[in-house]
Amino acid sequence: MTVAIEDLQALSSQTRALLTKLGPWAAQAPGEFQPAWTEHIERLTELAQFLEAGGAEPGPARTQALISPAQWMQFGRLLRDKRNAAGLSRVELARRAKISDATIKFIETARHPPSRATLIRLIGVSDLKLRWPDIPGHPEPPAPESPLSGRASTAARPAQLPTGPELRPNSRFLLGSWRISSA
Repeated sequence: MTVAIEDLQALSSQTRALLTKLGPWAAQAPGEFQPAWTEHIERLTELAQFLEAGGAEPGPARTQALISPAQWMQFGRLLRDKRNAAGLSRVELARRAKISDATIKFIETARHPPSRATLIRLIGVSDLKLRWPDIPGHPEPPAPESPLSGRASTAARPAQLPTGPELRPNSRFLLGSWRISSA
């Protein structure tokens, strides 16, 4: 039996449409049914990927677990609950994380998944008590900055400037700038 690529694409399209329609239902399912909804949404996502790969096993790039819309909805609810438990408004959390309040809203409503940079900023808000294992797909936490590289180590060390007669004003640059004389 030969399957036309157009048929596979049509089936993939229908599967994606079904995922889009089921997403809101999964988000509104009672808590005890959430694991089942999440599992089925993930299976439909895998089916769509299988169909998009032409009915063959997905290659290495596709075997990486994709995060389903239901998982982002669940994460959005978790973020909202942790924010409320910390007594923070969206605006307050956004200010502390140095992101926009619209970004917080989009994450909480699963309108857009957060970027890695946004997740790093949210985890950095200690009152939120958000941890890397709370993130769907459990991404790797960022590597700590090496003391030999990165901006943090440079900012922590005060610059050592000469203080004697070897300094003289440099009028070629901004007023008040100084340069080290070679004399």
